[in-house]
Amino acid sequence: MMNQMHEVHEGSSDKEEEKHQERDLVEAYVAEHALESTLNDVINQMIITRPKDPILMLSSLLYERATSKRGITFVQVNEVMDAVGKPSILVRLHTGKGVFKGCCSAEAGGITDCEYHTDIQDDSDISISKMRYNGRGYVKIAASAQKTLTEKLMGKEPTDQNALDKILQDLETTLGRNVCLATSLALCRAGAKYADLSLCDFVSRLQELLPENQCLPMPIFSVVNGGALQIAFEFHEALKAHFDIHGVGFTNHGAFGGLTPQFQSLHDLFVMIHAAVDDVRIRFKDLNEHTISSLSVSPLRIDFGVDFAASEFAASATTQNPASSESFTYNTDRWVPGSSGNFKSSEELLDIIRDNIKEFQLAMVVDPFDAGDVKSFTTLHSTLNDAERTTVASENIGIDGVVDGVNEVAGLGGDARCCLQIVGRAVVERHGLTATSDERACNTVLFVPHQFPTVSQLLQAITTAHNLGLVVILGASAGQFGDADVLVALAIGAGIGQVKFGGVLGAESQDRYQKLLIESLEPEAPPYVGAAAYRR
Repeated sequence: MMNQMHEVHEGSSDKEEEKHQERDLVEAYVAEHALESTLNDVINQMIITRPKDPILMLSSLLYERATSKRGITFVQVNEVMDAVGKPSILVRLHTGKGVFKGCCSAEAGGITDCEYHTDIQDDSDISISKMRYNGRGYVKIAASAQKTLTEKLMGKEPTDQNALDKILQDLETTLGRNVCLATSLALCRAGAKYADLSLCDFVSRLQELLPENQCLPMPIFSVVNGGALQIAFEFHEALKAHFDIHGVGFTNHGAFGGLTPQFQSLHDLFVMIHAAVDDVRIRFKDLNEHTISSLSVSPLRIDFGVDFAASEFAASATTQNPASSESFTYNTDRWVPGSSGNFKSSEELLDIIRDNIKEFQLAMVVDPFDAGDVKSFTTLHSTLNDAERTTVASENIGIDGVVDGVNEVAGLGGDARCCLQIVGRAVVERHGLTATSDERACNTVLFVPHQFPTVSQLLQAITTAHNLGLVVILGASAGQFGDADVLVALAIGAGIGQVKFGGVLGAESQDRYQKLLIESLEPEAPPYVGAAAYRR
């Protein structure tokens, strides 16, 4: 009997010990995952708000908690087509707070399937790669990038843009610039979500820019391949009406959203442009002030510029003697059908450009010389912007329709030192910002995101340019789609005073300008720079 009693007590003790062990495991699990504190917080929040459907709110709050601490779970990379029908890269970043995408147009360049080599590939693979899109496809590199990026970014929270961009910079030679930039743009969108900030404010944080230094930039429209958005549309309609008179082919559209008339000279083109300006003046003079948006600045202003892209028609560069610099030759009839060529030296082209600036009342020239022809850049800059007295002509239209005409002003965009914006893009790409600034080759630089493999490097370049006294214009890639939000955020968040997003005839360009317009309508929108302060 005693033995039986002892066995009962011993069995009871074992069960108690098992219960204690199970309770300890449960308490350890609850503590490890902070279940008690999380549930208490959620329940307290529900008691405060007292929702009509507590179960629905409970599930929503728990789901939010569950996903908020999860970082990047998967990186999806695909070959897609851009807006001009060329292969491009799309990156979709899967995170605990949603899916964020980034895209980079073919213009950025990258490692195509023809250039991508693996340890295991045969001649048939190479042949297929050459056949697809004339060798410009990205299927192979997309598959490789997806695997590599998932391994490198899995589990990381997209909160430290600089650290993650450093990973991407190290991968540029392996994956290509387009893949890295698309991923960086996706990280930027995700980072804003995780930081619970608007994309503009998130960029300002990355740039260490105070909110009061944000601004709505002045748009620069591509009218042939423009004020405010309304003025640009009005001007395009007037210009198109004048081109229509010349017949078929004069109102074709270019890849960047501008018109592509078949004129062979700037003179013929600007005759039409100034006629269109006169039409817009008459329209605003005849109609009352309600024709113009109340948000428009006064006086309304239309300034013109020309992107010469001189590197495209530079014929040759020669060195005359060891003591002299290179001498460049330009074929100004390169695209004239039937012409055997019209070759000009650097000095002759410089004289032509000076005459164009005076005759057509230009406020801006972009890449007027080959990237290597730094001497001509410097000469143009010194003769037009360093002179004691330079008259800058501009088309001014008052709200009452009165034409102010040609004015002598201290400078453009609030910059007393600037009478002409000499914009360098190719010259900066070749020589770098510091060398370009030291040579005084230009006073303005055009940055397009696809020039950089990451957002961090773009923002650093903007900071460097500002520190060197150079004004920055933010541009866009022809054919790039789905970039309106990030481009506008970069412009506003980095305090850039001018943007060049294309013409109003392109759908992707319209998307960018509409996003800029929407941002301007926000209750706490930053101020518009206007004609008096766009050279920030």
